[in-house]
Amino acid sequence: MTLFDMSPVRNITLVIPTLEAAGAERVVSDHSNHWANKGWDITIITYMLPSQRVFYELHPEVKVVNVDFGEGSSGILDGLRKNIERNNRMRKAIIDSSPDVVISHLNIVNVRVLLATRGTGIPVIVTEHAWPPLCDIGPVWSSLRTLTYPWADAITAPNKRILDYFPERIRRNSIAIPNPVRVADGNDTFNGLTLPDTFNIVSIGRLEREKRFDLLLKAFASLPSQEMCHLTIVGEGGLRDQLTKLAENPGILPRVSFPGVIRNPWSSLKNAGLFVLSSEYEGFGLVLAEAMACGLPVISFDCPVGPSDIIKHGVDGVLVPPLNEVALSTAMERLINDESERKRLGANARKSAERYSIEKIMPIWEDLIEQVIRARQKRR
Repeated sequence: MTLFDMSPVRNITLVIPTLEAAGAERVVSDHSNHWANKGWDITIITYMLPSQRVFYELHPEVKVVNVDFGEGSSGILDGLRKNIERNNRMRKAIIDSSPDVVISHLNIVNVRVLLATRGTGIPVIVTEHAWPPLCDIGPVWSSLRTLTYPWADAITAPNKRILDYFPERIRRNSIAIPNPVRVADGNDTFNGLTLPDTFNIVSIGRLEREKRFDLLLKAFASLPSQEMCHLTIVGEGGLRDQLTKLAENPGILPRVSFPGVIRNPWSSLKNAGLFVLSSEYEGFGLVLAEAMACGLPVISFDCPVGPSDIIKHGVDGVLVPPLNEVALSTAMERLINDESERKRLGANARKSAERYSIEKIMPIWEDLIEQVIRARQKRR
C-alpha cells in the first residue's frame, strides 16, 4: 500500500513552458491524465505563445492556464523588468490554482517557479529532464539554478546520473523517477517482421541538432541492404529542410519519409521492423522505452545518460558508440539480416519496458507528493 492510498484527493499544479509535441510535454500530459482519472484536481500552467497549441490529448477535467509572458526584451534592464513582471504573473497564477503541491518541469521554468513561490508556503517539486552538461542554459540561468534549487522541497529526474551532476546541497532532497511509458496492450504485438519487399526502420524526435538525424541518414545511406529498406523519421523542427536536402544528396529521399508529428506513437511503430535512436544526448529516452514496449528491437547511440539506463546491451537492445555513424550502420545492417535476433531482442525489450508502466511509476510520484506535503506541514 502506498501513502497515496491513504491520502485525500489532491490539487496539483504542473508548470511547463508549452504543451507542444516533445518528451517533457508528453510526460506532463500523461501525469495529468492519470491523476485526473483518479479524481484529483489538476491545473497545468504554461506560457505558450499565441502560435503554439496543446498537442497531446488531455482529460476533460484538466485545466490549462496560459500566463502571458509578453514579448522578448530589448536589453539587460528591460529584460530584468520583464522577468519581474513574469514572475509576478506566474506567482498569481500559481496562488489562484490553490495547489497542495506545484510540480515544475524543465530547467529554466523550475527557476521561475521557485522564485515565484518563494515565501508562499506552497511545496514545490522541480524536475530536470536533460543532461545538464550538454544542455546549456547560459551563465545567468545556471547561477540562478544553483541558487534556487536548494529551496525546492524535492528534485526529480528520470535517472540518477542527472541528479549526480548537482552538488550535494541540491541533490540531498532528490529522487530519480523514470518517465512512465504507456505499454501497448496484448492485442498490439509488434514482432519486428518485415512487410513485403520492404524493411521499415523508424525513429522519433524533434528535428533539431541534438537528435542527430543527420548521422542516422548517413548511416542509412551506407546500408548495403538500403534499397530494400524504408526509413521514417517522425517529428517536426527547424532542421526539416536541411535534413530533406541531406537525404537528396545520396539519392535516398524516395526511401525516407518525414511525416511530421504524430500524437500516438503506436501508429508509427506498428509496421516497423527496427527502431533507431541517434541522439547526441537524452535525459531519459521516452521514445526508446515506448518502442521497446511495442516489442521492437532497438538500436541507440550510447549517450552520456538515458539509453544505457534503459537498454541492457545485447539483451533487450543494442548500444553503439556515441555519434559513430559507421557503427550505427553496421548494427542496423546486422539486425536487418537477422530475423531471429530481432525477435529475441524485441521479446526481451517488451518485458524490460514493463518496469516503466504507468501502474508502476505513478505510485512513486504519489508517495513523493504525500511526503512533501507532510514535511511542509511539520515545519509550520
